[in-house]
Amino acid sequence: MHNITIFLLLVGILGVSCTPKNEPKRVSWHQVKRLKFFPKQFTIPRRGDPVPQARCVGEHCDAHFNTAIRCLPAAYNGGMRWNCLTKLPGGYTLDTWHVTCQGYDDDYDPTFTQESCSLEFTMRPTHHARIFKVWRWIKWLAFFGILFVVGSVLYVCIYNFIHKHKR
Repeated sequence: MHNITIFLLLVGILGVSCTPKNEPKRVSWHQVKRLKFFPKQFTIPRRGDPVPQARCVGEHCDAHFNTAIRCLPAAYNGGMRWNCLTKLPGGYTLDTWHVTCQGYDDDYDPTFTQESCSLEFTMRPTHHARIFKVWRWIKWLAFFGILFVVGSVLYVCIYNFIHKHKR
């Protein structure tokens, strides 16, 4: 009885390890209603290595964002055009974006591999972000100004106290 259990266990393990991976699904551009990109997740390509689904490029990428970016198809003229939307923190907005999907058979295939799409985007500060940046500088200047005044008053008080008791 013990040998049969071990045999069945080995057959089960070998069966699982020899089972071919599920082939990724082929998708036509006309089937796409929207794409959603997540900053901490990776693509699942049919060929090549995974890449981040959403990647910021440019000068304002230090703004931390963890929200998904949703892209809706805008037009198809031999290549898909997208409108991408999200709420970014700290008064930033999407400036430019480029969606790339891996062609199913090759780079020129009009169908693509499901979950192979990635998004590169740039951000720009909104008017509110610029005001916030200026306000942050004003707060620091005010802090150091008050620190200077308090330090000066303390210095004068201590100086007068020392010189008054020397006489």
